Amino acid sequence: MRPQVETVSGLAAARSAGIVIGHPAVVQFHVPALPDVDAFLADARAIVESGWLSEGPYVRRLERRLAPWLGGRDVVMVSNCSDGLIAALALTAPRGSEVVIPGFTYL
Repeated sequence: MRPQVETVSGLAAARSAGIVIGHPAVVQFHVPALPDVDAFLADARAIVESGWLSEGPYVRRLERRLAPWLGGRDVVMVSNCSDGLIAALALTAPRGSEVVIPGFTYL
């Protein structure tokens, strides 16, 4: 039987003792995997300076790299949720269907 940990100091003590905390209210933190900062900033600068933020050569390169990773042949990136929903409907809704969608989304 696992002991109940109710306080932050008790939580720290339990973790240091190797006790796995399974309470759903406890968020497990981890060290993020961050890219090389200099390379990341150089790429971000090149993208901004190119003037192509939502399409263009960098997006095409990302689409080509994502396709095999996702197990698909093609990947199409869109700049917002509305465009993604419209594209999904265009690919899945039977021809001639009436589809009603909101003019503005918060997704």
